[in-house]
Amino acid sequence: MVRPLALACALAWAPGAWACNAGDSATLIACVANSAGDGTINITANITLAANFNSVLGSTVVINGNGHTLDGAGTYRGFFIGAGSTTINDLTMSGLKAQGGAGGVELAGGGGGMGAGGAVFVQTGAALTINNVSLLSNSAAGGNGGGSNSF
Repeated sequence: MVRPLALACALAWAPGAWACNAGDSATLIACVANSAGDGTINITANITLAANFNSVLGSTVVINGNGHTLDGAGTYRGFFIGAGSTTINDLTMSGLKAQGGAGGVELAGGGGGMGAGGAVFVQTGAALTINNVSLLSNSAAGGNGGGSNSF
């Protein structure tokens, strides 16, 4: 069974295969959120993200950048690959940032969260192949530690 995709996505005729064309931040985020089964995301313009991806790629996905740039504006993270095999082709990934959360401050302080994978984070067991991909000025930073207000 194929999950419904965002309006900008067009289903291919092969069972389980899909394709989604993205020319802006909201559409690209929707393409990633609706990825199910084997499929392709085609980036059709330079995209500056306006939000983080709230979804994890977890199947076999090909992302065709078509010579365009994915820009995180120094604020937003790139792709998170949780399972399966992802291939990224012909894309410049620039200004993407993974920022870990701040530690606690109430009764007991805590360490800051891990900022993992500025441009791409690949979880153990997942696979990434990149072809003709440029990575420029991406970063990953851990969150600030928290202090205790109770002495």
